[in-house]
Amino acid sequence: KMISGMYLGEIARNIALWLADQRLLLDGRSSEILNAMWSVDTAYLSSGAVDTSPDLSEIQQVIEKTLNISNSTFVDRQIFKVIAILVGERAARLSAVGVVATLTKRADLLNKPVTVGIDGSMYEHYPYFHDILVETASHFIPQEQFKNIKFTLAKDGSGVGAAITAMLAATYDS
Repeated sequence: KMISGMYLGEIARNIALWLADQRLLLDGRSSEILNAMWSVDTAYLSSGAVDTSPDLSEIQQVIEKTLNISNSTFVDRQIFKVIAILVGERAARLSAVGVVATLTKRADLLNKPVTVGIDGSMYEHYPYFHDILVETASHFIPQEQFKNIKFTLAKDGSGVGAAITAMLAATYDS
C-alpha cells in the first residue's frame, strides 16, 4: 500500500519534515499542519509535479496557504517539486515491478496479447505515472514480448476481480 495515492502524501510529508529538520528546507520551519500525520494530500503532489509556472506558484499556494508556512523561497518550491516528482516516480516504478513479477511468473502469457488493467488514483490521475510504469516494465521483459502488453485503466478493478473470482469459484464447484 505504500505506493498508492492514499499514502504518498504522507511519504512526501515525512521527507519535507526531515529536510526541514536538517535545515535544508523552509529554513527549518514547519507548521502544525505539516507536523500532523496524514495532513498532505497526494493531490498536492500531482499539482506540484506539473507546476511549470516561472515562480512555481501552484507549489507556493500549497506551502503557504495549505500547509500554513509563510515566505517560501523559490528554492523551497523547487525542492517540493522534486519531492513530488520522486515520490510519484517511486510509486510508478514499484508498481511496474509488481506487474513484471506477475507477468514473468506466467511467461506463457507473454507470447500473445495481454492487457494489464490497473485501478487506482495514481494510475488515473498522477502525471506521467503510466509512462514511467511502462518504461520501467519494458526494461525487464524482452522487447519482442513487451510489444504484446497493453496497460489500461481498469475502473473498479477490485470489484471486477472479486466478481471474476466468484464466477471461477462457482464454475469449479459445479
